[in-house]
Amino acid sequence: MKPILKWAGGKGKSDILPKLTGLIKPLLTGENKYYEPFVGSGAVAFSLEYPKTVIGDKNFELPNVYREVRDEPEKLLTDLREHQVEHDKDKAMWYRIIRGLDCHDDWPWYYTKSTVAARTLYLNRVCFNGLYRVNKKGRFNTPLGRTISGKSPDIIQEQKILELNKFLQTVDIREGDFEGIMSDVKADDVAYFDPPYDYENVPTGFTMYQPDGFTREDLVRLKNYCDYLVSIGCKVIISNNDTQFVRELFTGYDFIELETKRSINPESPNRRIGKEVIIYKV
Repeated sequence: MKPILKWAGGKGKSDILPKLTGLIKPLLTGENKYYEPFVGSGAVAFSLEYPKTVIGDKNFELPNVYREVRDEPEKLLTDLREHQVEHDKDKAMWYRIIRGLDCHDDWPWYYTKSTVAARTLYLNRVCFNGLYRVNKKGRFNTPLGRTISGKSPDIIQEQKILELNKFLQTVDIREGDFEGIMSDVKADDVAYFDPPYDYENVPTGFTMYQPDGFTREDLVRLKNYCDYLVSIGCKVIISNNDTQFVRELFTGYDFIELETKRSINPESPNRRIGKEVIIYKV
């Protein structure tokens, strides 16, 4: 099952995905739950297709998209068809209009959930490199992008949305911090954490998925929570950059080292090689 969103650090086109699913699948018994509280593009959860799944994110736009795909797919597709038509007429103008919706004083509550979800998907499909980025006011500020062919991308993604709709019928979709999303976790459950990545010699890498970002202090808090989960018998998997800070922070955990190609845009000819780790206690 393919993701409908591009996401910085998303695993959909990553060499790390087979390693993650190979590690996680044997831990899923049919009775336990699988948690993914930094869901992003959802590539891991959607690849697993496990019925007893809980996904969530602190960025409200992601749970909103997945709930609308699950609960109101036809409304969502109707809005996306309008975006496709108007974008094809005048890309720059329509992009300015839709990107500017979050300047409304009552954003996002002024609009329907379907309108907000369709906006998220539209901007993600047509913005520069598919990069979700907001400023300190929480306003989306990535410029309009372009495809190599010069043609408009498939904004509607009807087949993908309808396939994802079927899977999400059994999925619990939550919004909030990782601890809140996992408030009902039990022994033998499985948790996969894919937080914003750490960068060597930089206190924060790219973290602007919400106005307050994600800091090294947040990563320390996540590690402490992982220790708690392990103590109650939960199985824990984390992915991150292979930095000295991450290595020292997760001392005592097991590591799988990987070299991965990095680019949020899979069509880019300049994909960099990076070193990542899968950290786990299972």
